[in-house]
Amino acid sequence: MTSRRLGREMSAFVERVLREKSTLMNVYEGAWRPSIDILETDDRILVIVDLAGVRREDITIEMEGETLRIAGRR
Repeated sequence: MTSRRLGREMSAFVERVLREKSTLMNVYEGAWRPSIDILETDDRILVIVDLAGVRREDITIEMEGETLRIAGRR
């Protein structure tokens, strides 16, 4: 691969990543994303989410396939 071709491919890659990141940021604009710790043992996965100021009844936890969704209002 020539250095010119590598440069073009790297530029295209960076542009694609920035475009995708921009799209994701628009989806989550204004959303609160608390810190999360994930610990894995031999028999379980423990998810610790910092939800200070959120009441238990205002939190929803859903599992669909391999996707875990945690949502809440504060």
